[in-house]
Amino acid sequence: MDAVQADGPGRRISPTTCTDKWPTTCTDQWPAGIDLGRYQRPPGDRNDVPMKDPKTYDSLSAIVLILGAYQGIGPFVGKLIDATPVLSLPARLPSPAWWLAAIASIIVTVFLLWGLDVGKKRAERRAQD
Repeated sequence: MDAVQADGPGRRISPTTCTDKWPTTCTDQWPAGIDLGRYQRPPGDRNDVPMKDPKTYDSLSAIVLILGAYQGIGPFVGKLIDATPVLSLPARLPSPAWWLAAIASIIVTVFLLWGLDVGKKRAERRAQD
């Protein structure tokens, strides 16, 4: 594992036996006198990078829409035709609770789809830059 120094991107040091991803978590294996505050993660190797491909957002949106419709709209359709959708939790609840659970799942689905759409637009803007 190499760590890039903050004051010189071309200079690298290598720990001897550190097995963690970032050497700042295994300070006891570094030689004495090394200031770990001077080191940072290499550029381009970050864990907090959002999804870059807009197609990923489309796939997640489809999954959320299918599950949300099945859990939110399915119980209402099932009650109309006197059927119980398989694997639908709101359809198996007693009378006032299934209404609340089905409406709550529709609301959660709408907010998840909205959040995924915002993320997709941000990914498309980054792809254009």
